Parts: sequence; C-alpha cells; structure tokens
Amino acid sequence: MIKQSNALQRLKDVLSKANETGNNNEKAGPLLLKSMCLEAEPSNLIDFYELLNKAVEEVRKLEYSLSESDYIHVLLALQKVCIERHLWSVNWATVSTHINSTNTITILSLLASKVHGQKPTILFDQTFLDELKLKFESLFERVRDSDLSDELKRFLLTRIDDILIAIRRYHVDGSQGLEKTNKLLIADLLLKEHEITPEDKKNPLLKSVMALPLVLVGHFFSFSAVDLISAVPAVNTYWIPRIEVLTSKTDELVGTKPSQAETETLQDFSKSALTVIDSQSSRNRIEAEKPREIAPASPAAILPEPAKETEEEE
Repeated sequence: MIKQSNALQRLKDVLSKANETGNNNEKAGPLLLKSMCLEAEPSNLIDFYELLNKAVEEVRKLEYSLSESDYIHVLLALQKVCIERHLWSVNWATVSTHINSTNTITILSLLASKVHGQKPTILFDQTFLDELKLKFESLFERVRDSDLSDELKRFLLTRIDDILIAIRRYHVDGSQGLEKTNKLLIADLLLKEHEITPEDKKNPLLKSVMALPLVLVGHFFSFSAVDLISAVPAVNTYWIPRIEVLTSKTDELVGTKPSQAETETLQDFSKSALTVIDSQSSRNRIEAEKPREIAPASPAAILPEPAKETEEEE
C-alpha cells in the first residue's frame, strides 16, 4: 500500500515521532527538528512552521459536506501554541500535553486520509531520496562539464538544481515539490526545443537529462499520455518505489532507437518514453484497496467535549 505524501500526514508523522522518542523535559524545538531529520538549529524551525501552514491550507481545500471549522480549529490551536510558547525554549511537555488533550494526531491522520483519497500521491522513503539525490547530482556534474552551449547549460543546471532543492526540502514539500520541479524541467525543455542549436540537439546528454525526470514522473507519479506538459497525477495503485526501477527504465529509454539519436526531436523522444515507461508498469504494480472516498468521522466523535458551563443562580 502506498504511504501518503501530504502535509497533514507529514505533520502527523513528525508529531508522532516526537511523542514516541522525546521526553517531557526535552526542548520542543530541537526535538521536532530531529523528528524531521534536520539539524538542531533555530533557523530550521522555519521549516516546521512552513509544514504546519501547509497542513492548514490542505484542510481549507478539503471537499466534503461536513463543516470543516471543527477540524481546522484544532490545527489553528496548534499553530497558536507553537507560536506563543516559543518552541526553541519550551519543554516538550507543553506541546505534548496540548496535542494529546486535543486528539491532534488522530485528527491529522483522518484528514490526511481524506486528502489522499482526493489526490493520492506516493511517499518516497529516505533511502530512495538519498539515491535519487546522487543521480541528479551526477547529472548536474555531467551537464556542468559537458560541451553544451553556455545558455542551454545554464538553463539545465538551474532546473536540475531546483530538483535537488526539492529533494532536500522533501520533509516540507513532499512528493508534490519533487513532482512539480521534474515536470517543470520536462515542460520547459520541450518549449525551449526550437531555440536549441543543432549541435546541442546531437548531444546524447540532452536526452539523458530528459530521461531521468520523464521516468520519475511517468512511472512513479503517472502522467497523461495525451498531454505531457499539463500532466495530472493519477496514482491509484499501490507499490513500493524502488530506485532500481528508475535506473533500468532510464537506461532503457536512453538506449531506445540509437540510430535516430541525431534526428529524433525531444517531443518525439518524450512520446516514445510512454512506451518504455508503461510497458510493464501496470502489470508490476500491486493492486490493492483504493483510498476511501468518505468524509472523516464526525467532529463530535473525535474532538474533546467542551467544558459545560454552570448555570447562574437567579
């Protein structure tokens, strides 16, 4: 089954890990950063607050018939605690008491499932991300040291660096950031093709640059065969992403039709990629239960009951 990649799920995982590994006397800020695999530096707390803000926005965008006010106020209350209590200096007991008394983790889990049901996105584990980072760093070095024209080289290095940033910021932006930067490289390169010199078009490195994001987006995020540029994620099946699949399909794609390497356009190359990417994907993925298309449970079943007000004596 696919692990979810949305801000609500990532926030839930961070808080759960902090709850499991931290102690009440530990400072909240460093503990939260450790749960996000970040260095314990005050400046890195910006990433946690950004993740919290993204989670709030996901709740605002949810589409279900029940009133969302009962759900979103739980996240807004968490925001207030994190801002007013100065996470870097307050003990974890303060934050832990709040999230436990308001059932924050349970509510985050339910809302994350709803978001995943409306727009499922795969979650990559740290091992995959580390190996993916090495692949794009290697590609960056090959482009930097190549004989491509300076203008094209600057463009490609900028786009590859954007992808590397998305990998480093995965704990904040998740798979959405990685998907967006890879699609941007594909789309911009296709739109820029008419400006590329004949000498650059003959360079096989150009298609190697296209192949890696094409396979990453096509196999792991899935895109429409009708329109490569305005691709829409449609991950409705469940499997574990493996770097070996990315490597083998990229190598297969780069090695496709070697006799046409100098004449095939990037647009044609992108279309031919569909055959390579989709040839085994649907048969290799493990079918499983689709995400539930239901609203989260009633707020009354999750949220703590408000304190009853005593009647004033006449």
